Amino acid sequence: MIQTSRARNRHSGLDNLTDITMAARFATMLGYTQEEFENNFAEHIAHVCREQKMDKTELLIKLKLWYDGYKFHQNAQPVYNPVSIGKFFESGGEFKNFWFETGTPSFLLKLAKKQQFDFERELSQPVSELAFASYEIDRLETLPLLFQTGYLTIKATTQVMERTRYFLDFPNKEVEAAFEAYLLNEYSGSSGCS
Repeated sequence: MIQTSRARNRHSGLDNLTDITMAARFATMLGYTQEEFENNFAEHIAHVCREQKMDKTELLIKLKLWYDGYKFHQNAQPVYNPVSIGKFFESGGEFKNFWFETGTPSFLLKLAKKQQFDFERELSQPVSELAFASYEIDRLETLPLLFQTGYLTIKATTQVMERTRYFLDFPNKEVEAAFEAYLLNEYSGSSGCS
């Protein structure tokens, strides 16, 4: 995420950018924490449990697996995707992949392919905070874009020589399944998702 402010100079555009990608105070701003989710959607959760004859604990575990897991700071609570949660309840409680209904990441997939981004390698080793700081429009990097757009999230951290290193992964089942399907199609040259 990048917060912008317009300078007072009439000749300037977006010259005062503040990177809030990993700022702790903004980390839960774009989703629902577990407490917010359970409190604000209590009636909807109860309704789905009744309709599907499902125990509340079982439903919450499944919802967490599918739609939770976005973490934008190592000490922040993970958050649920608000769009997917809304569509889940709108659909009557169907566990579906709603992530790509809001737009296919063709730009990201083409960039990953062009840069020969190795998902297996990148997700198996820790990265430094510097890996998230690539914003030059003519030299965009795949990893920070995947993180900033929610396709990857912080799963764990480790300290190496007094510096935090981050292990990244897909936030949940919904994103992983959808991204892998589109990724396979992009890398294989297919035109649609099967």
